[in-house]
Amino acid sequence: MEAIDDRLSLDATAALAMRRRSTALRLLLMGLIALLLGTVGHWTHAPIWWGLYAGLQLFLVRAEQRAPQWGAAPLYAASFASFAVAGAPAWHMWTQIGAMGPPAAVMFLCGMLAQLIASSLGARRLFLASAAPLVGYLIIVPTLAFGPARPVEALSILACALLLITYLAVLWRGQQRVLESVEHNRWQAERANRAKTEFLATMSHEIRTPMNAVLGAADLLGRTELSEEQQGHVAMLTDAGTVLMQVLNDVLDLSKIEAGMLEIDRAVVDLPAFVQQCASVWRPRALDAGLELRVEIPAGAPRFVVIDPVRTGQVLFNLVSNALKFTAEGAITL
Repeated sequence: MEAIDDRLSLDATAALAMRRRSTALRLLLMGLIALLLGTVGHWTHAPIWWGLYAGLQLFLVRAEQRAPQWGAAPLYAASFASFAVAGAPAWHMWTQIGAMGPPAAVMFLCGMLAQLIASSLGARRLFLASAAPLVGYLIIVPTLAFGPARPVEALSILACALLLITYLAVLWRGQQRVLESVEHNRWQAERANRAKTEFLATMSHEIRTPMNAVLGAADLLGRTELSEEQQGHVAMLTDAGTVLMQVLNDVLDLSKIEAGMLEIDRAVVDLPAFVQQCASVWRPRALDAGLELRVEIPAGAPRFVVIDPVRTGQVLFNLVSNALKFTAEGAITL
């Protein structure tokens, strides 16, 4: 992933956040290892080693907080130094603890490498900076420990170390490919979403313009001399067009819908007149289908109510439309 302002990538930020959350646990585990090295392994420098490691961990947290000012370089350098210090006991384990030392050293270094693979996410530079000292220990410590006096053992251990490093590298690369695939899919989804938004923005003008022309023509027609029946037809046309325009405005205003900010407009409405007005739009179609569209207002219903006329009109329009669609004969009562 590209870096933000050439400082710290989002992947590195996420990886460091994962490490930060486990800082206390790592300090505790390293403290236990230092205790074992100091008591069982007789390593006199164990307390100094742990103190230096803890100081670097605290500096890493500080460097992450100051990344916008310091940049990424101090973080990578501190991460390199942290793992260089963390892997330092490998030499003592290999050379001073006897037969159990070499396997303990290998487990110690490989455990940290496995933890890096799990926590580095897609932060390649951070992973390489952190893993480099551990890989160096795996190659250098066995070679120097056996020395030129035992070249066969040294070469054998070196070959095993290289195979292990190769295997861990393959695991890490596999993780990177999965992360890259996820990132690519997310990018494709965002691209499709942007295309949808751009399409609706482009179509907005094309749809609203003829609708405004229809409403304008209906208004002009209503100002002419018309019979009462014709005036009713023009009123139905205007009402239905107004509702449709509002629906178009809501659908095309994608930002409001996606942000969950679709507003409800409250207004005092004459309920019987409102319901009759909604029914009048559909009554001609009901008559054409051989159906009767009735409106019943209960005697105890309030005359004036506070509603959103457009939303409530949408609900009633959909209900009546479905009723007309699925009623073969008889009557529909609203």
